[in-house]
Amino acid sequence: MIFVDTSAFVALNNPEDPHHRKSLQVSLNLEKEPTAFLTTNYILAESYTVISQKVNKEASVYFKENLDPRIRIVRADESLEETAWEIFKEIKSKNVSYVDCTSFAVMKAFNIRQAFAFDDDFKRLGFSLLT
Repeated sequence: MIFVDTSAFVALNNPEDPHHRKSLQVSLNLEKEPTAFLTTNYILAESYTVISQKVNKEASVYFKENLDPRIRIVRADESLEETAWEIFKEIKSKNVSYVDCTSFAVMKAFNIRQAFAFDDDFKRLGFSLLT
């Protein structure tokens, strides 16, 4: 199973993103494999906003309405939020978001080791990136 981060969703949907070409390449490679994908409602909310801001509202709406049905969406419950909060408190960097920490908590809970992401914070926490 592979976790999909906001940075991947944004890169895929923004031709001006510096990771756009790489994200398309990774996405095409993943289509050839029987891989399961997982993301969170937090990541989707963040992605809608960032795509709307960096591309336009229409691109954000298109992204939402055409989300790959193979992507499982985990909605963070109270337990995952508590774990995310503990991770957030432990990380010393001020540049790691709480949303990232919810991703880390979900990845740990589902024993996911790989992320489709362009955010090095995943690597710093011991996860591998497909990018």
